[in-house]
Amino acid sequence: MAINVADNNPRINYTATSGQTVFTVPFEFFASTDLTVYVDGSVLSASAYTVTGGSGATGSITTDSGQTAGAEVAIVRDVPLERTTDLTSTYSASSLNDQLDRLVTQVADLDDRVSRSISLNDYEVGVSLDLPAKASRLGKTVQFNSTTGALEIGPSGNELTSIASIASEITALDAIKTNITTVAGAVSNVNSVGSNISSVNSVASSISTINSVNTNIANVNLVGGSISDLNDVADSLDQVELVGGSISNVDIVGAAISNVNTAAGNISNINTVAGISSNITTVAGISSAINTANSNATNINLAATNIDDINDVANIVTNVTTVAGISANVTTVAGDTGYISTLANISSDIATVSSISGNVTSVAGDSADIGTVATAISNVNSVAANISGVNTTASNLTNINTIANAISDVSSVATDWPTIATYTDELETVSNNIASVNTVATNINDVISVANDLNEAVSEVVTVADDLNEAVSEIDTVATNITDVNTVGGISANVSTVAGISSNVTTVAGISSDVTTAAGISGNITAVAGDAADINTIIANLANINLVASNINAGVIDGIFDYGAVSDSVSSSTDYGSL
Repeated sequence: MAINVADNNPRINYTATSGQTVFTVPFEFFASTDLTVYVDGSVLSASAYTVTGGSGATGSITTDSGQTAGAEVAIVRDVPLERTTDLTSTYSASSLNDQLDRLVTQVADLDDRVSRSISLNDYEVGVSLDLPAKASRLGKTVQFNSTTGALEIGPSGNELTSIASIASEITALDAIKTNITTVAGAVSNVNSVGSNISSVNSVASSISTINSVNTNIANVNLVGGSISDLNDVADSLDQVELVGGSISNVDIVGAAISNVNTAAGNISNINTVAGISSNITTVAGISSAINTANSNATNINLAATNIDDINDVANIVTNVTTVAGISANVTTVAGDTGYISTLANISSDIATVSSISGNVTSVAGDSADIGTVATAISNVNSVAANISGVNTTASNLTNINTIANAISDVSSVATDWPTIATYTDELETVSNNIASVNTVATNINDVISVANDLNEAVSEVVTVADDLNEAVSEIDTVATNITDVNTVGGISANVSTVAGISSNVTTVAGISSDVTTAAGISGNITAVAGDAADINTIIANLANINLVASNINAGVIDGIFDYGAVSDSVSSSTDYGSL
């Protein structure tokens, strides 16, 4: 039979229904071996189906088992390219037709294969599509030349696999390709960064910390502007920490700072007084009496010398009352609180230490690095986002992933990137001191507090630094005498009282042994203060009082009283007076 080449498509495709076994072959074939059957892309063994028809006609195949629903079944003809029969002088038309039919089917089979192959368009100028030599193409892909369109060797399979493994990062970079183009225009700067890649890697590993610093960059810059002062504080950190360990007491002292300042001028006397603090507290409880006694200090000291006689007189106080008129003399007892004024010179410094003790500790690492980070923070983000394009992908893949996760920072690179080349030294500094930068980021609220303080018209940090730079630092003095400061803090109310009578404290310090004695007889002192006028009279007649006291001890006075009441004023002579 005649075969029409135009209608002779040597393949058919089916989507099987559930359990389907019979599939029509709508094109002519000669033998069952001319057919190849595929099920879901795999060749079906010839023993798994039977063929009907053929011998130059259409037919069908029947599979031994039913196909699953949706199975893709393809039947393809492939007539062998061979001629096994020679025509003789007695050939018949049937034999000739059979040979011609085979030739047509072979041509149709080849046409089917050619139509499914890559080929050039008819209107194009021919170029080579030959594969390169085996040695050149092993493990490689093929591509078409960007100018001629000819077939050539492309990237290796391993290279494509590496690129595929960072597909998400490439997608992220594609989203910021405009910025990358901007960076490409600054390639010399990028090369400069590349020469410092180890430092950049250190920065990348701390990207979250650097971002935290960047968020607070205004405050970090402010801290950097006063870095010399912070360094001064750091140099004296042991003293500051000592003060910080007793900060509650320093706060108490700060609340009474004007009094403490007065006391500071008399620190040696204060230390003396601190040694008898319990007695001072007792004396403070009778401060009004002490003030009265202060105005009679000369007489009080004289009375202290004759305390045995005074005690004897106290036993006959009704009679002593008649010895009046000397209260003015008792008032000289008051002391001098001027010695407490030593602390007056460090009032602002103690207040400063109290308010920034935590912040000073945070800055202790290396504040110079904070200034460096502040100056180049946008450039550091640029480095993390553009590690040299994607050229160093294989050796720096971890860092590129970090950059992709911080892609918002990469977007800001395009604007500030050209300046990064001038900061390579600063980047190395950041890398070498990354632990300090992390500390600053962790304590960023404290850094902000320091920055806010430095921005004040009167900065406590600067005040502390100035004090620590002095030849004799009041903060060092406080730290050295912290035990005494704690003692003063525990009796701040008494310190305030003492500060009000600083001149009296000076006097008291000079007679500390007498104060101790006075503390032991505070009740008597109160009584004495109440009878100041009588005490003055006593002092004016002290010789007679001493004589009376001696006669009391001898039992003479009792004999005198037996004679009656005293009617005359006391004589200055040794006589007993008129009876």
